[in-house]
Amino acid sequence: MLIGGATTSKMHTAVRIEQHYKNNASVYVTDASRAVVVVKDLMDKANSDEYKADIRAEYAALRSEYADS
Repeated sequence: MLIGGATTSKMHTAVRIEQHYKNNASVYVTDASRAVVVVKDLMDKANSDEYKADIRAEYAALRSEYADS
């Protein structure tokens, strides 16, 4: 799932959304022009698992930061 726009943020995606979508990736995209690059990375059979793992790790760190604040 790609999410973005003025109504959300990467922190919001990490804290409120991503952890509820276990079967796939939820990715915050800053604007529509970035969506093409994100989808390409998600569809890349050779690297998509690593890309998704990196996103999950980043969002876990953001959730920890949020919890500590």
